[in-house]
Amino acid sequence: MTMTRVLHVAAFVALAGAPRVAAGQSESASVQSAALAEEVRLLIEARLTSFAKGDSAAFHRMIVPGFVHVYDSGWPGSGPKLLQYVARQRSDSANAKVAPVYTVTEVQARREGQVLLAHALVTQQFHVGTRTLASQWRETNALIRSRDHWLFVQHSETPIVALGGYPVAAPVPDSASLAAFVGDYEWWPG
Repeated sequence: MTMTRVLHVAAFVALAGAPRVAAGQSESASVQSAALAEEVRLLIEARLTSFAKGDSAAFHRMIVPGFVHVYDSGWPGSGPKLLQYVARQRSDSANAKVAPVYTVTEVQARREGQVLLAHALVTQQFHVGTRTLASQWRETNALIRSRDHWLFVQHSETPIVALGGYPVAAPVPDSASLAAFVGDYEWWPG
């Protein structure tokens, strides 16, 4: 059997077994999706808040054993080392003069059996005097249902890096304009 024929047979089998949506189901499905998206938004906010406050006990209650957190740098964290890292945030947040404020928007959630796939836009803000320092990332999460609640199985984040909102130094870049931007910059307050 040729590869093309195998792909056609596989596509036919997949389509034949695919669930059909009845005419009246689309409206109730969108209501369920909105409720599910709101539930996920609250879960993400709770996870972020427990992480920022260093509440490793609360963080631990929201994850499965073997949970993997892939940081925006691409490095994964898991197990006891991750929980120790979360706990260290407690001393960092106690010493910090400014606590982060998180806003979770653009949540999309899709349930596939016992697995919930979700992604969202997260905005983190630090209010320092009259200034607001903000960063954003998109995060993707996989959760599973355990009894009556969802638990995080895996999380990854992708930073949104942009220079939006900063004035252009000069219409034509020159060495003096470039020199105004050269230096050490703080990625994370503190």
